[in-house]
Amino acid sequence: MTPTYDTRCPKCGASLSAVALDPLTAPWLCSGCARGYWTSELTTSARALFRPQHHDFGFTSESLAIQAQVAIEIEQALGRGTSLRDDQLHTVDVHILQGVKGTGSFADQVVSALKERSGV
Repeated sequence: MTPTYDTRCPKCGASLSAVALDPLTAPWLCSGCARGYWTSELTTSARALFRPQHHDFGFTSESLAIQAQVAIEIEQALGRGTSLRDDQLHTVDVHILQGVKGTGSFADQVVSALKERSGV
């Protein structure tokens, strides 16, 4: 199950942008802070640990659990071939979506999303 997460920057509160980059790149970007976030870092429990002055989540057992979830997200992104997540397919700009080179079934999802959004 995908955790519920907030797509506002934990540091400045600006809206985060979905990005379709290398699989090792976080899928959410704050253009104001120039920092990327993994979905696991945007959950309510992770936000409670976020330390804005350090741009991190501290060094506790809870923050280690966040790091473990991020590692899972990275593995999933490697499998997709992109940082873009399936729950971002309908929010990212179409011109970005057109450049996504996903792999496997995710590539099919990208094609379907493009067709749906272009009315084909």
